[in-house]
Amino acid sequence: LIRHFRRLLAEFVIVDIGQNRGITAGTRLNIYRGTDYIAQVEVIQVRADISAADIKEKKTRIRVGDSVR
Repeated sequence: LIRHFRRLLAEFVIVDIGQNRGITAGTRLNIYRGTDYIAQVEVIQVRADISAADIKEKKTRIRVGDSVR
């Protein structure tokens, strides 16, 4: 399941996947740009169709449009 970032704010991101897709607080998601691993984030707040996630590890800057898996 791949979704895209809506925006990047400081050290957390907002992703366009939420409770409607089974996401819960504490879920860890990996971020990719194409096939390259970029970062790992942990969901801290969930709404029906969006989530906020703290950046736990990153190899390079996360960009709007990177994919969540």
